[in-house]
Amino acid sequence: MINRIIAVFIAGLFSASVFAQEPVSPKGSAFLEEPGLPEITTLENLSLRIEMEKIPKAELETWGLKDDGQGPTFVEHDGVRYFLEFKNIGGQSLTNLTVQYRCYYELGQSWSDELKNKKSIEFHSGEMGIDLIKPWGRFKAETEPFIMVSSSRRSGYPDTKSLPKQIRSKLVGLYVRVFRTIGGQGKYREFWSLSPSD
Repeated sequence: MINRIIAVFIAGLFSASVFAQEPVSPKGSAFLEEPGLPEITTLENLSLRIEMEKIPKAELETWGLKDDGQGPTFVEHDGVRYFLEFKNIGGQSLTNLTVQYRCYYELGQSWSDELKNKKSIEFHSGEMGIDLIKPWGRFKAETEPFIMVSSSRRSGYPDTKSLPKQIRSKLVGLYVRVFRTIGGQGKYREFWSLSPSD
């Protein structure tokens, strides 16, 4: 009988402690108080919209980048810039973000001898910082202008073996990497915007 009373008493203590316990505030959680962890774990709440704009020839000319129609080689310039709109789709602020981006383009070179045709992928890169994106807030920015150069040998001029007869630059697209590092731990997001194929 005494054993049964003790067992009931002990069971009552366990159940009383469970039901009598008040909910703990999330601010009291050791995990949430760890510096930086909330921001590191919320980069999945970052979205990005990318728009590309071709730079008009008239604007390129104001920078001294005029298509050259004189001499044995015709040189042509194409420029693009990208507009970036970041959005925080979560309920926590995102701070101190680093944005790195690369504008990729295909560089094709050809000589009179078709066996010497060569293609490679090149890129221009840049970086920017974002101090703060509030919950459900937006941050707008634009990349620096990216200039691609193409050239072709004019007819009537002799080809040289040391220089390509033609160089063609073709836009591939923009790669964006956003990251945040605290105390040796980091989280990043990657975004791509590919150029439509011709």
